[in-house]
Amino acid sequence: VLDIAERMRWETGVRIGQSMAADFAEDPAAGLHKRFTEAWTKNPVWSRFCICEYPVQEWGRFEVRALRCVYGHTFHRLKAEKIGLAYCAIDVGIAEGCHPRMHMYFEQCMHKGDPVCYQVREILDQPQELRLRSEEYGWRSLRHLPRIGTPEEPQGGYRP
Repeated sequence: VLDIAERMRWETGVRIGQSMAADFAEDPAAGLHKRFTEAWTKNPVWSRFCICEYPVQEWGRFEVRALRCVYGHTFHRLKAEKIGLAYCAIDVGIAEGCHPRMHMYFEQCMHKGDPVCYQVREILDQPQELRLRSEEYGWRSLRHLPRIGTPEEPQGGYRP
């Protein structure tokens, strides 16, 4: 079931990214700036879901540090971090669909027990083939991680 959920979210993300691809065609860095840097930093809607900082906003690179996230909190409370990873796979799919030179990865992830989610989106010099898969990002990546946190000890960015 997790394979199906992860694939559905990933493929939905790719379709969303493809719907934005025209903004990336001529200048991928301009697309990144318009669709991510500007959209995230100037749109108050994001604050309903995540409280974020944007430590890097350079031409061709955008980094997000999610300090609090409704998804990270909810999936942790349900002890369903694997489902959380499948749910958030949409983010990687969106980047994949925008442009072959757009690369996205997580330096930290609440669903894996980190205190924040730290996402990096960058425009590379050369296109890359599909990069992240379940073993690197998705629910299978939890296989070798020790479970941290107990009902008494929050993890994943949750602070009561």
